[in-house]
Amino acid sequence: MIQSTVDSFEEFYSKQHNGRQLRWLYQHSSGDLQTFYLERKYIFQVSTYQMTILLMFNKSSELTIEKLYDETQIKLETLTSVIRLLLKQKVLKCTEITPEQLSEENDLQMASVLKINTNFTNNKTRINLNVSLKSEVKQETEHIHQAIESNRKFVIEAAIVRIMKARKELQHTQLISEVLTMLAPRFKPQVPDIKLCIGRLIEDQHLERVPNERDTYRYLA
Repeated sequence: MIQSTVDSFEEFYSKQHNGRQLRWLYQHSSGDLQTFYLERKYIFQVSTYQMTILLMFNKSSELTIEKLYDETQIKLETLTSVIRLLLKQKVLKCTEITPEQLSEENDLQMASVLKINTNFTNNKTRINLNVSLKSEVKQETEHIHQAIESNRKFVIEAAIVRIMKARKELQHTQLISEVLTMLAPRFKPQVPDIKLCIGRLIEDQHLERVPNERDTYRYLA
């Protein structure tokens, strides 16, 4: 259900924004789920990860962590953290471990069997289950930011090469200006990052400084 929605939006986005890259930040997404399996109806405010896991139980009354891992493709460390929270909140239950026994040291196993807790009760009708995964979310966010920065540096280098290939020789300030202009529709690169990319291209012998004109670069094939 979620994947078909994602696929549909990606198709729409690619048609509207040709050449742009769309990256999903699932750990920052959320939604509401309504229960129909309890005597009383509840609305769970959940993260996208929690939603993905809970919706899996529409197809099966019990699932192993291995099955959830294979079906959702969520990183195992994140998956077990989300499941651990759902167990502590008593939305799910595990045949091997009680919520009181859960800890980092007494972790879940791939063969652990999970079920929906059909005896769940709460005084509130609308319940926020979307508790931050703390270090796991922070670490994944950092990885995403690193990947974005790495991709941007690659794009900056490609822009420099295209410009220099066409111009052959160019002064430093002109090159910086043209890179900023070329990439403006996509993102605004920082000047220090452009300088680092120029230095890397010189090291890789794609560019060289013109002798006696240190402020001018020359393109090398």
